[in-house]
Amino acid sequence: MAKDNLVLLVEDDSDTREVMALLLDAAGYQVLSARDAKSGIQLMDEQPQIDVIVTDVNIGGGQDGISMTEELRRRGSNAAVVVISGDPEASSDRLGPTATFLPKPYDRKALLAAIADARAKNARACAVADGGLPPYPGASH
Repeated sequence: MAKDNLVLLVEDDSDTREVMALLLDAAGYQVLSARDAKSGIQLMDEQPQIDVIVTDVNIGGGQDGISMTEELRRRGSNAAVVVISGDPEASSDRLGPTATFLPKPYDRKALLAAIADARAKNARACAVADGGLPPYPGASH
């Protein structure tokens, strides 16, 4: 699978997850879907070339979406991150400078724009890292 088109989608609501996967597939992305943090981490372990993580904040598996992405960073992921929530407080400093927050409700255009924004932020972080340390703790670049 091409790294620049592989998305990890983590959403606990099966209907929402299915619709999002269809939207992303129609936009040309290859989608790996997970229903909770544990499944998302397992998919990332199996497919480390994932380019973008799209996650809701409120997911199951013992972690929220932000904690899951922090764990994936510690494990070495350089994937761009889009965090979705209906709670505006979720756009806190916990997201970090390279994640993009997408408030609910959103439409297809907003979702794809958020992915593009996250990928651009991530590319800038990696470009800076080329001159020094990797952009995320524990990550290799």
